[in-house]
Amino acid sequence: MSNGNYIIDASGSADTYVRILLPQFLDSFGDIKFEASIKMAAATDNKKWTSLMYRVQNGNYPYYQGCLRKDATASNGIEISQKPSANSTAWNVYSTSAFDRARTSDYNICTITAKGTKSVFNVNGFDVCEYSNTAYATGAM
Repeated sequence: MSNGNYIIDASGSADTYVRILLPQFLDSFGDIKFEASIKMAAATDNKKWTSLMYRVQNGNYPYYQGCLRKDATASNGIEISQKPSANSTAWNVYSTSAFDRARTSDYNICTITAKGTKSVFNVNGFDVCEYSNTAYATGAM
C-alpha cells in the first residue's frame, strides 16, 4: 500500500504476472459488476496488459478477463478473452477493440458487468467490448 493505493509489481521478468482474487465468499455470486481504478506505471512493452479477471473457476483456471493493454489504441488494445487452462499458451479471444480514450499516464476506471451469459467491459465510461456466450454462471473475481 502506498498513499491508499494497492501497488502490484510484476516487473520480475517479461513473463511475470501477478493476480489478486477477491474474498472467496464472492465466488458464488452469479450476476456481478465490479470496478477498479487501474494505472500501469511501467511495462516491458506496449503489448503488456492489466485486466479484471472474472468467473474464475476452481480458484485458478479457466477464467475470463477484461484486458486493457498499455497501448490501448492497438486493434486488440481492449479485449474480453478466456484463459482456458494453466498449460494453454493460447487465449480464446472473443471481443477486441482499439480505444483512443485510455489514459496512458493516469488511472483508468475499468468495469466488468457479467449478467447471465453476457459480459461487458467498460473503460472510462465507454462500453468497449462485450461477449454474449460465457460458459460459467459464477466464479471468483
